[in-house]
Amino acid sequence: MEKYKAAIASADGENVDLHFGQCSRFTIVEVDGASGSYRVVEERPAFALCGAGDTDEAMDAAANALSDCAFVVVSRIGRWPYATLYARGVECVEFRGPIADAVNFLCSLPTRSAP
Repeated sequence: MEKYKAAIASADGENVDLHFGQCSRFTIVEVDGASGSYRVVEERPAFALCGAGDTDEAMDAAANALSDCAFVVVSRIGRWPYATLYARGVECVEFRGPIADAVNFLCSLPTRSAP
């Protein structure tokens, strides 16, 4: 696959270490699927859903903010956000550890979909 974006739930910009609902900003990386290399392209503010109320509007806003990404990589994600993102063509991956390892994992997946 060619280049695609992944939204990484990271508190420190180096590790995947946040639950989807806890994340108030995502590290957006552009991955070169052919070489496995990546670069950080932005830090994107997000609406941390935990504690903000479970409303359809809040979930839609969170999912729409990430709809240009092929993947969302988080330490944990619930069924509702997973289904909402999946419906927008975004694949959700649970992973804990360094972002570089998460990117290597994404590149090892047999199929990927780009929005």
